[in-house]
Amino acid sequence: DHLGIAVPDLVAASAFYRDVLGMDEVRHKVLAEDGLAVTFMLAPTPGLSVELISPLPGARELTDLLGDHTVQVFLRGQPQGGLHHVCFRTHDFAAAKRSLEAAGVAALGNGKGIIGASGRPVMFFAPTLPAGMLVEVKEVPRDPAVQAAA
Repeated sequence: DHLGIAVPDLVAASAFYRDVLGMDEVRHKVLAEDGLAVTFMLAPTPGLSVELISPLPGARELTDLLGDHTVQVFLRGQPQGGLHHVCFRTHDFAAAKRSLEAAGVAALGNGKGIIGASGRPVMFFAPTLPAGMLVEVKEVPRDPAVQAAA
C-alpha cells in the first residue's frame, strides 16, 4: 500500500518529496491523540505512495501499540529519518494476521489493530526475520471503487 517514512521535519520533507521527487501531496493529517502528523504523497508512477510521519512536539508515544518501534524511538536512533515501515493491503485482516503469525511474525499492541491515518483498519507486526522491518497491514474493501478511495 505505501512506504512509511519517519521524518524529523514534516514541512521540509514534504517540500523535498514534492519539489525534488515530483510527488503530489494528497492529504495532511494531524493525529493529536497519537502524537503524530502525517502527509500522504503520491508519485507520478501509478501505485507508489509514501506516508511521511513526524512526531508532534512533546506528544506521547504509541508505545501501547508499537512498543519500542514508535516513530519517536526510530528518530532517536536515526535523527535524519528513514524507512519506518512497509504497509501491505489485505482484504481479510484475520487471514493476514494468521498467516504472519504462522510464519513467526508477532502482532504488536493488542493484536486487534487500530484505525490508521488513512481511516482504514491497520495492524503492525514486529520487525523480525524474514520480514526484516516493521510491517503494517491495512484492510481494504474488495470493491475496486472503494479501494481506490482508501
